[in-house]
Amino acid sequence: MDQSQVLEGFAPPAYFFSAELDCQHHPDAGPLPRSKKFQLPELSKLYNEASFALVGMGWQSQGLMWRFEVAVENGVTVAYPEIRQGDSIELFIDTRDLKTARTTHRFCHHFFFLPEAVEGLFCGEISRFRTEDSHPLCKSEEIEYRVEPVATGYVADIMIPKECLVGFDPSECNRIGFSYRVNRSKGTSQQFAFSSELTALERHPYLWTTLHLRNG
Repeated sequence: MDQSQVLEGFAPPAYFFSAELDCQHHPDAGPLPRSKKFQLPELSKLYNEASFALVGMGWQSQGLMWRFEVAVENGVTVAYPEIRQGDSIELFIDTRDLKTARTTHRFCHHFFFLPEAVEGLFCGEISRFRTEDSHPLCKSEEIEYRVEPVATGYVADIMIPKECLVGFDPSECNRIGFSYRVNRSKGTSQQFAFSSELTALERHPYLWTTLHLRNG
């Protein structure tokens, strides 16, 4: 048996990396502050990749929130519906963290955010399902989104209310499955917590990081 036969079907290390982290409660109204308390770890170095986005995340009973500080060289470029051809942010959420499910299900959500609008559109839900176990997609106006250009790129503040998150109930289930992808028009993406070489992240919710919703 040659080496190619041995390696056939062998998944790269990114497929095996499983993380469980804490997501801290943010009791105040308004955007998530820039604080180490809410900062997600930068894991790109595990795959010898450069990190260009600083990401914070918090939760409330009313929903989930994020702060993205994204470095961009030579200005942003946006595209829709082919959002990965330009600069964009994608969020992947499983409100029940069902690791036994091998494909997307009704508790899975896929959202996108653009640093500049395309025909008036900044954000939205683009969840897709392989089965009939789906849910209605939320409207873009239901999402709280603010983006500001800065000298180094852009800063995005996001709040997705519970009404947009089917199954989200911290009192009943105090953990979620989560991942993100930050796309660049010029360069590779940054993914949490996987290598940018994993291109079908949205299809595999069982690989998403488990986040425990903490009150501390």
